[in-house]
Amino acid sequence: MESPRSPALKRVRFLAPASDGGTLQATRSRRAVPLLVAAVYDAADLSRVDVSLVDVSSGAVVARLGGLRSGGHFGAAGGLVCLVGAGAAVRVIDPTTGAATDVVAAPGDAAPPAHNGPRSRPPSHVFGLVPATGEYKVLRISAAAAAAHGVRAAPGQSQSQSQSCEVLTVGGREPQRWRPAQGPPAPVAAATYRSKAVARGVAHFLLLLPPPPHHGAECDAVASFDLAAEAWRPSLLRGPLSSSSPGGAGARHVCRAHLSLAELSGCLAAVHHDYPGGCIDVWLLTDLDQGAWCRTHSLRLASVLRGWGGAPPDELGRRGQLVAGDRESLAQPLVALDDGRVALWVEGKGSVRVYDPRTGACTEVADMGRYSSVIGLSTAAIE
Repeated sequence: MESPRSPALKRVRFLAPASDGGTLQATRSRRAVPLLVAAVYDAADLSRVDVSLVDVSSGAVVARLGGLRSGGHFGAAGGLVCLVGAGAAVRVIDPTTGAATDVVAAPGDAAPPAHNGPRSRPPSHVFGLVPATGEYKVLRISAAAAAAHGVRAAPGQSQSQSQSCEVLTVGGREPQRWRPAQGPPAPVAAATYRSKAVARGVAHFLLLLPPPPHHGAECDAVASFDLAAEAWRPSLLRGPLSSSSPGGAGARHVCRAHLSLAELSGCLAAVHHDYPGGCIDVWLLTDLDQGAWCRTHSLRLASVLRGWGGAPPDELGRRGQLVAGDRESLAQPLVALDDGRVALWVEGKGSVRVYDPRTGACTEVADMGRYSSVIGLSTAAIE
């Protein structure tokens, strides 16, 4: 975004009611630290949510914006938080000051796409930064026939399974509109944060695959959207498991439920929960054009997740289901710290844990509660 004071944007003060009357509570930090941006919902009223910034190395909540309405989609990039609310209205919040900017669209342009019928899934949104230009953009993906929005389906994609896309630039000197873009080369799973990640100005998505053997792609294949060019890369990115296994990902008994994407150390990361092997493997994409991956971490499953003291059953993870019972099932890497430790988010528990690969020990540093979810990471400095 060129400037939060751009004359084309309406500058507003974000008034967030809080119990002590403040709009932003923050503790001061003398240095920039990786900050988790988390949504913490009110257990008594899930329509209300606070946005908290958490120092992932210590678990300290360094800033909080309270009193938001939860009827929208959140995203985080750089030092900003994006909220796409009802009617596709877009608001960008600077969590270090509590100030917000409403992105102004032309009259009638803020409505959701007309082809989203009552049976359609709500659109999914991704918020990302284009490093080369400093622009922030929002990508909207709708599960509906692309032809209804005047955009052709991607080659080899039927209208019934196509998805339509639109892009919005946040900032600039002129009022912004949602601009149509071609749909992805294959249907993508954009609804959950674990299935998508933005790294170096490219938004990556796992595919929305039907059950095998009906799909033609490996379960760890990735579709990539270049935010600067506002176009999908024409070829799918082959994932690290299918790339490294002679028989593909299927030969390693991998199912989609145990895979996720993240941004780590500035790169796209593919995460595989290898339950039979007792580890969580993290692969970094080192070369997008060549599709080269490097495994950088292999975390002990029993150290990161509770309930894995014994050996896992041989058949576990081979039927496509998540882990049942009292065992915790998923941990999403958040950031690799300067000292080599890895901070993770435990799905369903709202816990932030820090894993030390030198000792294999994992320490819980924060408990955000079960009614919480990840929005993203912030590079903003709280001074």
